Amino acid sequence: VGGRGWLTGHGPAGSPMAFTTSDSGRTWTAVVGLAPDAVAALTPFGCEHRWTLPVVRARGTMSIASSLDGGVTWATGAALTVPLGLPAWGCHGQDVWMLGGAANGGNHIYSSANAGVTWADHGVAPPGVTDLVPTGDHSGFATSLTAKGAILWAVHGDGASFSPVALPGWVATIGKQTVPQN
Repeated sequence: VGGRGWLTGHGPAGSPMAFTTSDSGRTWTAVVGLAPDAVAALTPFGCEHRWTLPVVRARGTMSIASSLDGGVTWATGAALTVPLGLPAWGCHGQDVWMLGGAANGGNHIYSSANAGVTWADHGVAPPGVTDLVPTGDHSGFATSLTAKGAILWAVHGDGASFSPVALPGWVATIGKQTVPQN
């Protein structure tokens, strides 16, 4: 919207982890005010003035940095333990779902109704969660990638329950490469 763009990455704590443009990439500015111990910034969510930006922090935690003024200032929410495997998160307005590590060594689904200021633990996540997509009314979708293949989940209770969604067979062919026949 209006030429806004984001570039995120990783590096040593204390160096810029995210950059923003408001002129379609002609100029870029380092995002300041994220967690001071940030080692990575992940894909932001939002539009116009409200943005949320997941930040991986030193010592194995991650949190959400949120901005109400188009990215000029940022507030960092409560930290969660980095999950086993890759992070997964999603947001719908101020509602954020995030995969996080749990004390028992597994991954749990956490939700926040205030852009990550506080978190509620909704229990064990299915194996291999790669994406979380809240759609409102405490529901949404998730995907997992396991040795048995990809799974689409219908999610309810902000991550309290996951139900597999049956997909037509042709969905499995999307992105599949074919080997030319001689």
